[in-house]
Amino acid sequence: MSRRALLGYSGTAAAGAAVGASAPAQAAAAAADETAAVTFQRDTYFSGDAHIANTNPEFTEPDAAVHIDFRVSFERSNPDIAAVEPIDIADALNEFLVSRGFPAMTFYGTPEPAPLN
Repeated sequence: MSRRALLGYSGTAAAGAAVGASAPAQAAAAAADETAAVTFQRDTYFSGDAHIANTNPEFTEPDAAVHIDFRVSFERSNPDIAAVEPIDIADALNEFLVSRGFPAMTFYGTPEPAPLN
């Protein structure tokens, strides 16, 4: 887990503690605890970025980057109808990004930056 990703939602102290953890599993568990505590309001906007560095010296093209924003407005009056959750959209978008050679993206909800996935 990158320090940048941790700083995006947990603040400097928590990020430092997780990054300085003796085992990567401890850092991942701390991040999962922070993520699990977040409840997003209806119609929350989510956004994320993914980047591919140009490592081939034969190409003069710049690096590749993608930015995605989305919001899910799902309404149902019948509780038996399956919900479309923001995490469902984030997972589908990440599957597509990975198929195109980008790394999976962490989507952050607003107004306070908190990770969705």
